[in-house]
Amino acid sequence: MNCRIFKYLAQEEASMNIALCDDDSISIEYLSSLCQNIIFITSITLYLSPDALLTDVHAGSAFDVVIMDIDFEGQKNRIDFAEAIYLANP
Repeated sequence: MNCRIFKYLAQEEASMNIALCDDDSISIEYLSSLCQNIIFITSITLYLSPDALLTDVHAGSAFDVVIMDIDFEGQKNRIDFAEAIYLANP
């Protein structure tokens, strides 16, 4: 990994908005608690379905990082969701 990334993250003004998406509420709460301990993460938005995440992204929500489960019951391919999120929020 490039050292410039670490220098950027060490700066006070460094901030990161992340989205966590998982249909298991226990897993998503655990991930959220882990992320809250990372100083440069300023915003964590939780989603229990990829459709809700995609709706918000299309409505203008922007995230630096999206952490998403790949196994949602009864849902279409996760790769398709990831591609749609990337295209809406490059």
